Amino acid sequence: MTVKFSPHHLNLKSRDKWVTATIQLPPEYDPSQVDRAGIGLVVGKSDPVMAAQPEPQHGLFTKIWRKIQCRMNFVAVKFDRQEVIRAIGSASGTIVLTVDGEVLHNGGWLEFSGSGAIQTFEKSNRWGFLKKGWRKRK
Repeated sequence: MTVKFSPHHLNLKSRDKWVTATIQLPPEYDPSQVDRAGIGLVVGKSDPVMAAQPEPQHGLFTKIWRKIQCRMNFVAVKFDRQEVIRAIGSASGTIVLTVDGEVLHNGGWLEFSGSGAIQTFEKSNRWGFLKKGWRKRK
């Protein structure tokens, strides 16, 4: 099982809303049978587990997106970016994130787990390019 995270590079000073995990399931699993409310994220080797954000249950876009996921055999879930940043702390570089969950298969719940890496950095000055480009001429 492979897990990819978006964004691939996470700014620790970011104020964006989500970190998205795309979980590629083995062919024998049905993505519509995944317990989305039970999917959790573990940062590094820490104990706290962050729960995935609930998705809207109705709407045209949601129905189309779920059909695409079933055909492509993957599940995409979102996690609160600020919670992920708090769990990472001030560590920079490559951070391993692990996604855990359950899927209904042959009448019983099976646990699944997959890991992926994300690059972290801390951008200190948002407008740093102005300092280089706007110099006084003599």
